Amino acid sequence: MKSVFPGHFANDPQDLQRLWDRSLIAVDANVLLNLYRYSEGTRNEFLDLFEKLADRLWISHQVAKEYLKNRLKVISDQAKTYDIAIQGLTDLRKNFENPKQHPFVGAQVLDDCKKSFDLIIGELEQNKERHDQKITSDDIKEAVSRIFEGKVGSGFNEQELEDIIAVGEVRYENKIPPGFKDSDKAGGKSLEERLAPYGDYIGWLQLINKAKSDTQDVIFVTGDNKEDWWLKQSGRTIGPLPELIDEFMSMTSQRFYMYSPDRFLQQAGDFLKQEVSVQAMEEVREVRLAESVRNDIEHLQPKYNAWKKTSRKYEGRKDPYTFLDGTTALYDSGYEGRDPIRYKSTLHFHANVLRNQVMQLSSELSERLVGEPSAQFENVPDAQLERMLSEARQELNATLNLIASIDAAKNIEDEK
Repeated sequence: MKSVFPGHFANDPQDLQRLWDRSLIAVDANVLLNLYRYSEGTRNEFLDLFEKLADRLWISHQVAKEYLKNRLKVISDQAKTYDIAIQGLTDLRKNFENPKQHPFVGAQVLDDCKKSFDLIIGELEQNKERHDQKITSDDIKEAVSRIFEGKVGSGFNEQELEDIIAVGEVRYENKIPPGFKDSDKAGGKSLEERLAPYGDYIGWLQLINKAKSDTQDVIFVTGDNKEDWWLKQSGRTIGPLPELIDEFMSMTSQRFYMYSPDRFLQQAGDFLKQEVSVQAMEEVREVRLAESVRNDIEHLQPKYNAWKKTSRKYEGRKDPYTFLDGTTALYDSGYEGRDPIRYKSTLHFHANVLRNQVMQLSSELSERLVGEPSAQFENVPDAQLERMLSEARQELNATLNLIASIDAAKNIEDEK
């Protein structure tokens, strides 16, 4: 059975040990980009392991391209995180500046408190200044460039990319991993825009080509947490999708396994007989989970914006379906030509799904006040749960507002 279905037996300890003894270690773009999100200590631990494994490291042409393309955006986003933290602490400090607002706290304690705020804010400002310098003088990029010099794969030519788009469309329609979760990424007319949904698939093909040409087993490290990479059950990540391992082995006759960045840190440390700090592994895990939430929000945002835009167009209109420019609300939300009643039914169904999500997340947070996290959310910190709940409520409100707008406009039409 194991030889027929290798993907379901990939976590055999002896097989994994052989992988660590001799395999190529390929790294995803999100692993390199997250180096900008780690504290200096955690980043140094990561880079130190990379240095010691440098003769076995490799990145695909697609990974290198995505890293260089997105590096400045990640630096900018992280700078905004510093700004938010500094502003929040500054506002909190102001609340302590008027001692009359705190009659039960002594003047000395208040003074010490404000000094502590000043120290924290000062350190954040210094760290932000060093971080901002990476835009023009990026020590992380220099380290990545040095470690992966001569270890970047070759890309595809234009005709090969056109063929990948044609095959990718069929794979995504049939939910063949990896990458089908990116099928809704914005496209366009240019080749680069049309390739936008297929980044994971391109990197996958380049990884397969590398393993085939060098006859090497592969360990792949990725921070991607989506279901087109990982097998999940009841909120738990079991391991790489068996379909991925089966395809890789059938096309290369080589072994394949995947690790998340935090698991990679632990396993690499064990292999090198080098201690990896618990703080570093926890930080890497938290950053990966936070990035997963950001990706979920980005995935939902276009749909939310479309509903919000449609809801605004309904306001003050007598005709519930047609607008001055000749388009329709159904078209604006991607439902061109659909029956309005069926459209409303779709919205009601989506609202019910969101209500269940809100109830589930609210219940989980309430239970944590008196007990332990449930199995489904055991790896999700409280702050992330609260953000997920906020986003679910926001989308639910947008959906209900759109339904109400349709009903109100229809009532006006019926009264005419």
